[in-house]
Amino acid sequence: SAAWRPGDEFALVTGGQDGTLRLWDVRRTKSCLALLCQEGRPKAPARGRAGDEDDLGAPIAHSGGIYAVLFTPEGRYLLSTGADCRMREWDPDTCELVVVNFGTFPTGRGQTHRVVQPACSRDGPIVYHPRVNDVVGVNVETGQRVATLKAHLDSVTCVCTQTRGEQVFTAGLDNNLLVWHPPRTWHAPSDDEGG
Repeated sequence: SAAWRPGDEFALVTGGQDGTLRLWDVRRTKSCLALLCQEGRPKAPARGRAGDEDDLGAPIAHSGGIYAVLFTPEGRYLLSTGADCRMREWDPDTCELVVVNFGTFPTGRGQTHRVVQPACSRDGPIVYHPRVNDVVGVNVETGQRVATLKAHLDSVTCVCTQTRGEQVFTAGLDNNLLVWHPPRTWHAPSDDEGG
């Protein structure tokens, strides 16, 4: 999985099947800038020939493969999700883990390899993440679950949001594409909610 950082045409993050999460400056070809680590602080890659950081001692961001990486629309947070059924949040400026408890996002029954594509809302701090047959809306800053979208008959594999308006599209192994219209209150900060 890979994602470009909004507002920085040279910053790329990649997630690997080995559980590593790497930050790259695509102008440099020798090695990545940092390996993000689930213990908190990033690690600098071992220097040597290109690709040497793929050794067994490389720090991991997830226990198992990384399914998806994405930035919030303004680039303030980096989110990753992996085979360990966890979503993690990172500060892309420091590459440090931001401690937010999102809970778990288990896979559907019988799935050995899972394709998962979460999506961020365009006008608020909400990420939509597949969770078995449902999609869970989670506040990126607090980890609070604000909604569960239920209607798929089999595992949900991807979510995307529309740039204009706040429509959420979900697709799954049930061969359905569903369109959701979440209430705007999910995306508005509670301080600004006036009667």
